[in-house]
Amino acid sequence: MNLISKSITVPKNNEVILLRNVGNSSDECYEWQLSNLEFEALFRTKTIARLNRNCKVLIDNYEVEWIKFEKLELALETVRKHKLKFPNESVLSKLESQIELALKLKTLVYFMF
Repeated sequence: MNLISKSITVPKNNEVILLRNVGNSSDECYEWQLSNLEFEALFRTKTIARLNRNCKVLIDNYEVEWIKFEKLELALETVRKHKLKFPNESVLSKLESQIELALKLKTLVYFMF
């Protein structure tokens, strides 16, 4: 059993990013704590691999990585394509929601694995 917390986090504003407070306070971010099954589903569907390739990032186990605002539209498109391939994976809808939220707030998405 993996006891290390894994999350996908959206800062509420750019000030949180500048102060590097992501992960320090749930009041300043919208945080999704992934279960082991959700985490495994993201990798099993190869969504993370495709985000890495398309957005030029390295989201991986034991990593902290982010997708900048400028790449969020591409990330959203990538996740939506994977949702078509895996319509029963609710984890993809949750990831899509986090990316949409970051776009709305004009921030970014942190992957803390």
